[in-house]
Amino acid sequence: MAKEWKTGDVYALPLTSDLAKERGLLGQYLLLQMVDDTIWYPNKTVPILYAKITENKSLPIDEETYNAIPFVQTKFSKWEERFWPLDGRRLEEDIREKQQKTYIPDEYGYLPQYRFIFVKRVTKAIPKGAVYLGTYSGARQPKNEFIPHAKINIIANPMYKSLETWLIERYFLHNKRELSIYRKNTGDG
Repeated sequence: MAKEWKTGDVYALPLTSDLAKERGLLGQYLLLQMVDDTIWYPNKTVPILYAKITENKSLPIDEETYNAIPFVQTKFSKWEERFWPLDGRRLEEDIREKQQKTYIPDEYGYLPQYRFIFVKRVTKAIPKGAVYLGTYSGARQPKNEFIPHAKINIIANPMYKSLETWLIERYFLHNKRELSIYRKNTGDG
């Protein structure tokens, strides 16, 4: 039976794809930490993860060095969508409850998301070739992270694309601001 994630577990995967080579990340590591889980059709428990990409070819040696590495942003929410999903049966009460939370947009007015649902054919299985770094239960969360009010609104990695490729793409789209929405608000596009 395959080893399964536990909350706080951090695993490292070496970046070996053609995309990693093309983008100058070859030999660096993708770090994955389980922070939660959810149910995925048909009734499978799957992990919710954070991802980081090391800035060099060294693995973090402890929780402190892990904390110093930036998170990969996987998605954003528009400011006007921050209360979604809305409970139509108790709309005003639902909105009042959600207004009690603090929402901090980025410099472009979006709410950054960092979590993603790791969907794989095997329930909660660790990716092949991953190296266990430890359980960092005290690791910091991303600053000003927007966590959707319902787990179903957390983005899931597509199964048709490798996890490495998908996260490298997300890293450049969001962290490196290559997505066109980031240019529109700066007057560059």
